[in-house]
Amino acid sequence: TDFSNHIKAAESGASVVRTGFEDSHHYNGKTALTNLELVKTLRMELEAAGFSIASVSEARKILLE
Repeated sequence: TDFSNHIKAAESGASVVRTGFEDSHHYNGKTALTNLELVKTLRMELEAAGFSIASVSEARKILLE
């Protein structure tokens, strides 16, 4: 698995993208040892593509509205 589909979803207007071990332990030719590794890598790739990531409090507000 790579995160290209996540990036494409964000570029298409998705306001939420997610990843986790329930999807795959692999990314970009590597095997993740933790779920946190997957999440941090996805975050870095989204930020590199120009997207900003909501903070915990911002995400909570978005999801509860």
